[in-house]
Amino acid sequence: MKQNKGIFLKTIALTAIMLAFLVAMMPTVSAFSNGTAYNYITISTTPQKVLIGQDLQFMQGTGNWTSEPKVYRYVAGILENIYSVDANYRIFNVNWPTSGAYFVSNVSMDPNDPATTGYNASLSVEAPTIPLSLKVGEKTVSTIAVGTNVSLDVSGINVFPEDIHDIIINGPEGQIKNDTPNNPVPFTNISTANLATYYAKGAWGIETSGWKVGAYTFQIKTKPEYACGLSAQSLPRELIIKSGKIDISAEKTSCVELQTIKLTVWGVPLRKITVRAFPLSAKVIFPKGVNDNPNYVFADHFNHTIDEDSTRTYAVYFNDTGSYTIKVIDWGANGVFDGIYVDGVPGIAGGDDSEDTVEIKVSEKAVTFDVPATVVIGQKFTIKGTANTGQRVTIAVDDYVYPELERLVIGPNGEFEREIDTSKPDIPPFTVPGCVNLKAYIDRPMGPGPIYPGEIEDGSAVIAMSETHLSVTLSKATVYPSDSFEVYGNASSDHVEIITISPNGGSGTGTGGLYGTTIYTVPTFCSAGHNFYKKIRVDSEADTGNYLILVLSPDRDEIFGNSSFSYIDSLLDLDGAGPELGAIDVSYQTQNQLLEILEDATIDALGSDDVMWIGYVSIKTIISCDSAGNEKNQFAPGETVYVKGYGLEAGTSYRIWIQDEPVNEGDALNASEDPSGTLETVTTDGDGNFGPTPIWPIPADAPITHDEHDIVVNKGTSIESQTYNAAEDGLDSVSVAGFTAPVVEVSTIILLSVGLLALWGYSWWRRKDN
Repeated sequence: MKQNKGIFLKTIALTAIMLAFLVAMMPTVSAFSNGTAYNYITISTTPQKVLIGQDLQFMQGTGNWTSEPKVYRYVAGILENIYSVDANYRIFNVNWPTSGAYFVSNVSMDPNDPATTGYNASLSVEAPTIPLSLKVGEKTVSTIAVGTNVSLDVSGINVFPEDIHDIIINGPEGQIKNDTPNNPVPFTNISTANLATYYAKGAWGIETSGWKVGAYTFQIKTKPEYACGLSAQSLPRELIIKSGKIDISAEKTSCVELQTIKLTVWGVPLRKITVRAFPLSAKVIFPKGVNDNPNYVFADHFNHTIDEDSTRTYAVYFNDTGSYTIKVIDWGANGVFDGIYVDGVPGIAGGDDSEDTVEIKVSEKAVTFDVPATVVIGQKFTIKGTANTGQRVTIAVDDYVYPELERLVIGPNGEFEREIDTSKPDIPPFTVPGCVNLKAYIDRPMGPGPIYPGEIEDGSAVIAMSETHLSVTLSKATVYPSDSFEVYGNASSDHVEIITISPNGGSGTGTGGLYGTTIYTVPTFCSAGHNFYKKIRVDSEADTGNYLILVLSPDRDEIFGNSSFSYIDSLLDLDGAGPELGAIDVSYQTQNQLLEILEDATIDALGSDDVMWIGYVSIKTIISCDSAGNEKNQFAPGETVYVKGYGLEAGTSYRIWIQDEPVNEGDALNASEDPSGTLETVTTDGDGNFGPTPIWPIPADAPITHDEHDIVVNKGTSIESQTYNAAEDGLDSVSVAGFTAPVVEVSTIILLSVGLLALWGYSWWRRKDN
């Protein structure tokens, strides 16, 4: 009897739907839809709704228009647009702005005042809206248990009540075109009014009994031929249908003491359940009234029911470290617990009961600092780190809480940070040299001042506060053109200026190949330890001799001297083309004069906290050449090898060795490798230069061997136990052979080439003649 009664009620519902559809077909006054292809516009004093995308039919005949009307759009009282109807008084696919006032008239209207002309009707233009959310009861859902009724909430829909739609549902087996027997209302040809009547919250909704477990999408689409020509649709909504098997999960399976963890329980709607610690423990607390926790909850267990949307969310925390098991037991369809009680509470499922568990590991609270090991007094730095729990963290400095570091916000990933300016006296320990101890306290109550006895920190760190400093290292004392050297170190400023000055001063050719003074700006703030590094390549045309190397730090105020400049190139005019305002022309200054200028502008300026480091790099050049000093790298029998050198120690004696290539740092020098049979000596002039000096007259009958040699200019005159030392010796090439000899004479090569060319020409002429 119950089944027959249900069929009878469903039959009545279907009849009501059909009657509603038939009534909707009857025309009414004002703008209306009768479930066909047009929005009918009538002569009326009431504003009539028009939706973007609709097709309009302006009614003709008695009581309506007897001549073609037009639509006039006014903005701020001024006529902006006129829209005409076709021969059938129709306008298709309305695409008008939603702003402005619209009037319909079959006479021309005043462009400045619609009221003076009079009009037959007014229109209100809107964009179509078909909102859609999936709900179970009052809750919007994205996941339900199979068998749960889900309603379609279309609150705010603005298409006409008579417009017709389809509900498009796609699931694991494709589109569900026909509803199940439990849902008598079809998914096609549904009026807007019936969407709300039969599928919305509080109505039948859609029953999912017998549906496959998996992912579904729901969407509502108009049928243009039955919706005033409107083609519109809702956004697709996704729904996961799961089995009703009981399930419990935790947002985190590892946490810290006193951290509240959200538990999610999934199951059949309205089933009775038990949630408990297993075994029961006073260290497990379900706080009353938090999330779905009942207000009557015991500390470590409670009984409840699954919500109508198949889900419950609960809260739990732990007051000690360890591993804990949280269990949920579904009492089954009969609503009676059939299992075994443990500690007087349902504990092991039995009969049609079912259960699930989740393991949670609890550890101590912890803060990990990320701070620099050393901070220079006067600089800004950042105290930052991560906490594994909590909302706020308080940082004590030498066991005292200052307001600036009290209750810092912990971000969503546990991160926190606060910038500290050590030039200000707000936190005194940061303004004097020495080690500063930081201690972190998670969720400590508000209260600046000393740390109380017995308070235990959740993390700690130490920062060394230091005063101004600059340390510099040069990788080489000697370098050759086209080679490179490195300058590196540590500074208390955010950047340093590395300045190289040619032996010839500002008028020379510097390491960069341009002006005698070359400036390199190198940041230090990129490194946590304020380290800097610069590799400097010496240009092939750079001057030889001793280069002055300066490293300048502007230190805490980040400006040089008492100027307003942070960079040296603002103080110096390097090329002399016309000094910038306030800049010093250094294009003609000597090396010593440039040093004095820079000292006066920086470290010796009144009130300056700048720091300067001074060093030297020697640029040497040893070249094989001819008697005129022209560079030459290949020598034939009968020619003499000459050598010249630059950038050596002035007024110093050197012995010249020809050695087999290659020669490397520390290699022993071997007189037997010298093909000349003698080891010449030279003495450099006042600039450290010598030559051209002959070192090997190659015999005219020497065999062609193409041997590769290096020339070593060895400081001193001894020939016993000598080695190559780049710091004080000279070498004609660092990476390739210095010269090659004996080689075929160039004139011989030319004669041979001419002979071969003549022979080829003769052969070609003979073939052509034949």
